[in-house]
Amino acid sequence: MTPTFTAVQIAQAMGRTSRGIRQALAGIKPGGVAIIHGKATATWSVGQLPESLQAPLAKIAQHCGYLDAESLLASGIIAWKPSVGGKQVSLAEVAPHCLEDARKLQQALYGALASVVAGCQPRSEIAASGLRDYQSVFGHKISQGHWWRLVEGTLKRDGGAGDFDGLEIFLSDKLARKKTQLSGQRDATLSLDTLQRWLHEVKEPGHPTRDETTMVWDAAFQEAETLAEAGMVWHRARRMLLNVLQKSGIVLAKSPLALSRNFDRKFARWIKDGGKPSAIADQRPEKSGYHRAPALAEEDRKTLIARAVENGGRIAQGWRTALRRDELSFGTTARFTQDSDSKSYVPHSIREAITSDVRLMNNINHGPRTARLKGAYVTRDYSDCAAADWYQGDDATLNHYYWEETPEGLTAMRGQCLLFVDVRTNYILGFALHSERNYTARVIRESILRIHDTYGLPRVGFYFERGIWKNARLITGGRHDSELPLTFMEEGLREFVRFRHAKTPRAKVVERIIGMIQNESEALPGYVGRNEITDRYERIQQKLAQARLGKIPYQSFLLSKVEWVRQLERIFERYNDEGQGGKLGGLSPHAAWEKLFNYANPLMKLPARLRYLLANHRKPMRVTRNGLRLTFKGQPHWFRNGETGGLIGRDVLVWFPTDEEVPESITITDMERKNPIEVPREIQPPSMTAKGETLREAIGQAEAHNAYARTLYRVIQPRFTRNGMFRHVFADEQAIGVGRHIDEARKEVSAQRNSQVAAWRGIRKHERARGLAPAALVRDPEMKLRGFENLRRASELESGKLEEGLHE
Repeated sequence: MTPTFTAVQIAQAMGRTSRGIRQALAGIKPGGVAIIHGKATATWSVGQLPESLQAPLAKIAQHCGYLDAESLLASGIIAWKPSVGGKQVSLAEVAPHCLEDARKLQQALYGALASVVAGCQPRSEIAASGLRDYQSVFGHKISQGHWWRLVEGTLKRDGGAGDFDGLEIFLSDKLARKKTQLSGQRDATLSLDTLQRWLHEVKEPGHPTRDETTMVWDAAFQEAETLAEAGMVWHRARRMLLNVLQKSGIVLAKSPLALSRNFDRKFARWIKDGGKPSAIADQRPEKSGYHRAPALAEEDRKTLIARAVENGGRIAQGWRTALRRDELSFGTTARFTQDSDSKSYVPHSIREAITSDVRLMNNINHGPRTARLKGAYVTRDYSDCAAADWYQGDDATLNHYYWEETPEGLTAMRGQCLLFVDVRTNYILGFALHSERNYTARVIRESILRIHDTYGLPRVGFYFERGIWKNARLITGGRHDSELPLTFMEEGLREFVRFRHAKTPRAKVVERIIGMIQNESEALPGYVGRNEITDRYERIQQKLAQARLGKIPYQSFLLSKVEWVRQLERIFERYNDEGQGGKLGGLSPHAAWEKLFNYANPLMKLPARLRYLLANHRKPMRVTRNGLRLTFKGQPHWFRNGETGGLIGRDVLVWFPTDEEVPESITITDMERKNPIEVPREIQPPSMTAKGETLREAIGQAEAHNAYARTLYRVIQPRFTRNGMFRHVFADEQAIGVGRHIDEARKEVSAQRNSQVAAWRGIRKHERARGLAPAALVRDPEMKLRGFENLRRASELESGKLEEGLHE
């Protein structure tokens, strides 16, 4: 039968990893199966191996003195040999401390290795015993995973021979040679004369030639061998050479990481080829026809930039547009005659030549603000202010849904979070969670009031953004006119603090804090992403849709508003107590607040008797014929009572609370802040379904406002004639007598009519009380009314006697 071998056997013979061999054998059907450590393992014959494995195996077999690759694999395991700097060394050449470490590892693993090979104990018991042995030998603990890596690495080196008495397989991968040279020779070795000489030979460090690059690498590898022979540990020698190459200023790679990667890759090729410089020379010009493309013509470059900017910064579309319009020179189009099927194709040299300028021009094309935001910026120095000099606030729609009970039922929302911080220390002062899509100036003013109650007002002022934070009169007041006294202007909070407004997002320190807070809260329930529309967290969106249809409750997957506020409080407290970099230099915001606070200049906090100055907004207004008109939440409301009627046409100061959406009443004073009057809000009855009582109250409120004018009219009416307002009329005595007779006759008729009307009303009242049908004709209404009255008195008298009899 043709012998077959496992991937591990092939890997050991070739000095490669078993994983790499398995990848090379992927897709090749195994030729047999072998039982290794109780498991069925696939095997392959030499004839089944791909050419990429057969040729190296044959070369190794010939080098080791075997007839063919089968003989090499069948002979057993090739013993692992230690090496330093890519060269094999004997135990006599290894440094004593490396040998001592190997002896300790051998003592710690000896018993466990035999148990693993025998396979008679569970792996958990073997690991527990082995970890105890390791701790007793080395004096410290290691993890179980690290212990198993040591065991498996040692078994791999042993190759199944079961020879655990030798020290070779227990040596570290990073060995050092035994120190045999004198210290003077070692110092001479560390000077790196060969490498330094070649570094100085490079004429243009920024653009070294191919030959210069090759000789620098060759000198570095020669120095590496010299250092290894002098007994220096390999990783130390490698680090020393990389530092020298990096600090030389010669561009050998694009980054330090690429330089380190190139060092290892080139050194392996250099060792494999026997230390020849040709092994590390750049072969691209010979192997792939590599050549440097000529520079793009300046006119073509400008044309391509313009076309890309016209197409929204898309370079590929700009390139196609320029080719279609035949706007490029013959030299440029002749270099790229081959058409590509991909619309996004742009030659690499073209894209590299215009990308940076397209981005710059695209920003300017969007507008001056975009160009300013995406251009250079000013780094601020906050040493000119102390803690609590300036407060800053901003709003954020947080990335989580929560549920809240509303008059319409349970509703899920994200709400608006208003966050206030100290500008100097980034200390979070407070926040407000507003359960609506948009917030108002009233919410901002209420939040400022709460911060005042805890910390006081800032020494200088508030540093807000623009928009409602700048334009709301409830916060910053109205426009100022230096010719008017302050009492005639709507001041907002400007009479207590100053206001400044940021022009760019970068000027707001609270923006970065909001970003960090969002990072901290991502793991909480209800997260829908930074951009709910584009991020599309499908599971949470499906649950929200089902909850809106009533299929599942919001409580099953969302936090309530109370729970969400508690979570935010914990996050804010944790942030205030954690050290921060930047301007805080490692201090926490809380520690910075206490350290940088100017205790010589305390903050202003209004006492309880003056707190109304902040809790109420002051606004000068003129009383109109309908009262005082104020707008809340976009709806106008009128305020009036009996006392406002006497102030029509006069200027007053209106004070209304800022913590109510629509106040039930306001307070007015004169312009000197004296004579306060409480004025209720008007009653607004329904247009068609108003009940009598509500309508009478609304009419009475309006009548009370108008009562002043009527009362004043009655007071001054007698003065009209005295003031000569009418001309005197002359008449004879006969005309006067006729007029007097007419007046007396009409008064007598009117009195009789009124008496009859009153009698009829009384009759109708008694008829309704007794359930009688109204009489169609009554000759003497007054007599009938007297009859009903006698009946009423008789009934009352009879009921009174009955009650007395019952008492007796």
